[in-house]
Amino acid sequence: MPLRPFRFRRPTGLQLRVLAPLRSAAGVPQFVLATLILLQGARVEARFSLFKPRRESTSPKVTAPAPALAPAKTRLPSLVPRAILPDGRRVGPDNHGGGYYGCSSRRVQDPGRVARTGFPVRGDDWRLLEHAEQRGNSAFRGTTQIVSDPVTGNGAAYWDREGGWVFEIRGVPTWNINSQLGGRVETPGGFRGNTMHGEQENAIVSKVPPEKIKRYGRVVEDSMGRLLVREWTQNPTYEGLRREAK
Repeated sequence: MPLRPFRFRRPTGLQLRVLAPLRSAAGVPQFVLATLILLQGARVEARFSLFKPRRESTSPKVTAPAPALAPAKTRLPSLVPRAILPDGRRVGPDNHGGGYYGCSSRRVQDPGRVARTGFPVRGDDWRLLEHAEQRGNSAFRGTTQIVSDPVTGNGAAYWDREGGWVFEIRGVPTWNINSQLGGRVETPGGFRGNTMHGEQENAIVSKVPPEKIKRYGRVVEDSMGRLLVREWTQNPTYEGLRREAK
């Protein structure tokens, strides 16, 4: 049985520790630690303590699973349409006010059907300057904030003259052309804005769902040669009517 070296606890005595094997009733090996302290005066004092040696566990180590990481947020593509300015920047709509859209009777022969089905998408050119100057394959439709202004000759009723149709469209992405093009069109002499400034035109996305069409009316000419819409037909599929009904 190995013995640990003596060590002096106090100047007046010696301490001796001895390990003795012992087997318990369960067959688990144990040891008795006997500490003999030799004190001055030839008196011997024994102290006993029972302990179990540390044994390496043979069972497989179970580690806690690492905390699940939250999935990375995927940036979804923006669903808001963007118009392109002359310098190439893309801008979102100024508002969703819409406006009055005028079209000829040659293009729209059944306005009731248009109110039920909406206006289809057209064009793929999102440049505002090209739309204002009627160049390219515009993805917009032009609207105005008034039906007609007989003094200036502007308004949706004057775009296609007598016999045409005016649709009131609300709740769609809208760009103010004069505001967006103001001072951004480069010329040899400097920068300018929209050359058709007097029309007060707004641009809306070409595709218009039927629930965004509020009403429509035919353009007529009065005795003084002024163009206007006297009678309007409400669109029953307009979302504003459904909200009011609730």
